[in-house]
Amino acid sequence: LLGTAYAVNISDDLRPVFVTAFSQSHFMEGKRLIASIRKFHKTAIVIVYDLGLSLKGAVRVKRWCQVVYRRFRFEDYPPYFEQLHTFRWKPVVIAEALRDYGAIWYMDTSIILEKGDLRHVQALVTCYGTHEVLFCSFPILTTEQRDIRESHWNSSSGWDTVQWTANINECKKSTYLLHSFTGHGIYAATDPALYSYFPVSIEELKKPKAKMYEAGLVFAVRTRETENILKWSVLCALEEDCMGTRIVPNACEFNRSDYYTSFARCHRYDQSVVNVLLADSYYYDRHYYSSEITDFFRIQRFLTRSVGNRELKCV
Repeated sequence: LLGTAYAVNISDDLRPVFVTAFSQSHFMEGKRLIASIRKFHKTAIVIVYDLGLSLKGAVRVKRWCQVVYRRFRFEDYPPYFEQLHTFRWKPVVIAEALRDYGAIWYMDTSIILEKGDLRHVQALVTCYGTHEVLFCSFPILTTEQRDIRESHWNSSSGWDTVQWTANINECKKSTYLLHSFTGHGIYAATDPALYSYFPVSIEELKKPKAKMYEAGLVFAVRTRETENILKWSVLCALEEDCMGTRIVPNACEFNRSDYYTSFARCHRYDQSVVNVLLADSYYYDRHYYSSEITDFFRIQRFLTRSVGNRELKCV
């Protein structure tokens, strides 16, 4: 999926495409997502992966302007990939899109774009193209210092420009960025069986700075770091008991007084995997694998109105 042919030349002129994937049961949510993109980006390319659309649904998607239709080739993967709720298809979709386009915004159909200018988010990655020497001068804080920093974390601001400026100057964010905090830690919603595939520091994973973020909203640029995250995500998806779980029922039972060190007896599939991989690669610290910006989207998992075809127009 991702060879070693090239990595993207990171610059301010980065032009990511939008990517999503849905089956017929989420057709209307997919239409809503694309309408929200078209509100701000009339001619942007949107890649739509067909996870099980009806023939009529596929025909409709193919007619939408500036949309590239792709059928997910389930026949190329083990049968359990067809269990859509395990999201094994998602790292494959992201890897394929990055292979072909170099920089992407992946969005689940529950995402609604609320801002057109995304350069403030992308700048957290494009800074690597302008900080050849400067960013190296900012050392990584010690574990103790980062624990203290996390104790002062405040999620109330959609875009804290002071923190953002510091992040740009530091320029140490992941090139695979998550954005939406789930409200709990990684440890709380990850099947412990996963740690037999990816040995981690359980002590660090239980700390508040190892926060879990939604895997359904990603800004990613093809770099060696991103390729490494995706390589292990895809390999885990291919292994039935790695991304999967034997926990029944798989329903979170959170300790309301402890969202970090107490296991909630549930597993978030691809979300657990990618968060574990990012945490292990970035000091178990969400400061490095999240954008810390939430002013450009909202998440809505149900429909409140129908979306008209005119909202999908590219003019």
